[in-house]
Amino acid sequence: MSNKSEKFLQIFPMAFDVDKLPPVVNSIIDGYRAPHYALGWLVPVDEATPLFGVIPKDRRPLNYYNTVVLAEQWRNVKEKDLNFGRPIAIIWDYDTPAEDQKATYLMLHIGTNSSQAALARVAEHKEVLIAKSMQAIGFPSEKRAQLKWHQHDIQSQTVQKNTLLQFLLLVSSGDCFYGNAYRISNIGRGGGGRDGEGWRKK
Repeated sequence: MSNKSEKFLQIFPMAFDVDKLPPVVNSIIDGYRAPHYALGWLVPVDEATPLFGVIPKDRRPLNYYNTVVLAEQWRNVKEKDLNFGRPIAIIWDYDTPAEDQKATYLMLHIGTNSSQAALARVAEHKEVLIAKSMQAIGFPSEKRAQLKWHQHDIQSQTVQKNTLLQFLLLVSSGDCFYGNAYRISNIGRGGGGRDGEGWRKK
């Protein structure tokens, strides 16, 4: 579980409801700096195959999901005037809803609190963004209720160092959103990440 203070978590809970925007990252509230949040779904990796199909033997999982499956499905559903990038799959190495904290999850995220403009875009186009993202991912309508703003921060990690290192090897350049000590950014875009099998915890 998170080792953050009770006061901090009262101000910045580990998850916000989709209808409550988190504060902009690094803004100061009651003397505490706001952490990073991502709007998305936490999905056990075992559910990825039914969603995205079998990964070709010569492809890395996250690279394939992001640059082939999600990219193609987003092109098929995206409205021309919707100024948003596609959903992005990343490994989620933070607190999860699983009883077994070693269970491996992906996050399929569609928004961040990286700036006031980023939050404003989500607020303005929320329902269209959610509907199109769910369509691109292949989620049934009941998944709408599981969409939340999830806090992500190095201090809340519950995984072993080797998993963190594997995760860092998957990160490639981009402008998705930023962590306190490293950048979590458009994993798989442009093929910059390494072996996606790194999501398997040791």
